[in-house]
Amino acid sequence: LVTSMADDEKRFIIRAFSDRDPGQYYLVEMSAAGLRLQPVTAARPAIKPEQMSSMMPIVYTARDGLKIHGYLTRPLGREKERVPLLVMPHGGPFGVRDTWGFNPEVQFFASRGYAVLQPNFRGSGGYGWEFERSGFGEWGAKMQDDLTDSVKWAIAEGHTSANTVGIIGASYGGYAALAGATFTPELYRVAVNYVGVSDLRLITRYDLIGNSVAGAWLQRAVGNDPAVLAARSPVEHVASIRIPTMHAYGRNDPRVEFEHWEVLERELKKHGKEYASLIEDAEGHGFEKEETAFGYYGAVERFLAKHFPPQ
Repeated sequence: LVTSMADDEKRFIIRAFSDRDPGQYYLVEMSAAGLRLQPVTAARPAIKPEQMSSMMPIVYTARDGLKIHGYLTRPLGREKERVPLLVMPHGGPFGVRDTWGFNPEVQFFASRGYAVLQPNFRGSGGYGWEFERSGFGEWGAKMQDDLTDSVKWAIAEGHTSANTVGIIGASYGGYAALAGATFTPELYRVAVNYVGVSDLRLITRYDLIGNSVAGAWLQRAVGNDPAVLAARSPVEHVASIRIPTMHAYGRNDPRVEFEHWEVLERELKKHGKEYASLIEDAEGHGFEKEETAFGYYGAVERFLAKHFPPQ
């Protein structure tokens, strides 16, 4: 990957990386004598690639026959064992996808003893327009089925066992974690929702969006039938939760408004559900400050250690 180039186009910096290495930078110089390659620095010098886990491309067939691609990262040294699994659906969801390469969040959980499964469920980008469009109107439906089917695939392939699976995600991934906890509670041991959508009726409201074009697109992509939106909103099904859940939100979130947490917390309390929460007053859609990011991952680590310890 070329990161910068001199005006004469004879000297440039390249970055070489892998799933286990966040990157090494090299100076490349072209001359009549040939090509000269000189190491410059590591992207993250403290990271030791030999201590990181490999990311394996996977493919499985969803219940309706659609091929779903994704990635599985297993804890180092336990590549042939059944281990606890975290399903980690990406955010977006449309046009976004997980890719092969170094992922610090994935490596964090793998280093704690969890396998991490990242399905590029229908609606994801990179697989053509038809694949992306096939996710329209499928929040909590076929898109969620793709995640359920990924868990069944992982169990059938011997990567994990039933009752040793958790789900964690941010934004749409947070919605998917909530949907997993409410719609298929028998499938998961824990769920971690990070700035996730709890009520589909909120994200399709024009008065909250402030842009009629964006609102129209959201209503097409998410749906506009009030009954369907209610039925697929996790906040309406909190009574079905039977696993510990964790929730993290920023009060200044411009994308998933804080109201998503307020309505969700009311239902969690109403139904007496066990949950942990982390609210950051000065953060938005994801915790950007180093101290709050560290705080979030520390809280997740403690939550998992208590309710879903690695074996």
